Amino acid sequence: MNHSKIDSLSFAMHLHLATRLSKNPLLLADMKKCVDTWLKSEKCPGSTGYLQQWLDAIEKGPEAVISLATETSEQGQVLRSCSPFGVIWTPKERWEFIRQWREDRGCKKI
Repeated sequence: MNHSKIDSLSFAMHLHLATRLSKNPLLLADMKKCVDTWLKSEKCPGSTGYLQQWLDAIEKGPEAVISLATETSEQGQVLRSCSPFGVIWTPKERWEFIRQWREDRGCKKI
């Protein structure tokens, strides 16, 4: 799968998760824990600025997080690459979404 399709999948995943977050704002707590853990680990110092943007949005509330997650700019693409949204669904849910997304587009593999 080329970068364009990967970016498209990432955007679709974030749109899906944004809907979930809008229905259950309490999920922000899990996202905050995730970002806090990543920031404390210092394993990805190049991502600190992006993680801080996520943390700032989380502290503002679900609308700010959803706006950041669904931003269509290049900056939005970069932010989705280090997004804490993954903690609000199970691996099974994630893979089912990917399978369905690929099937809908005739993609053989990622």
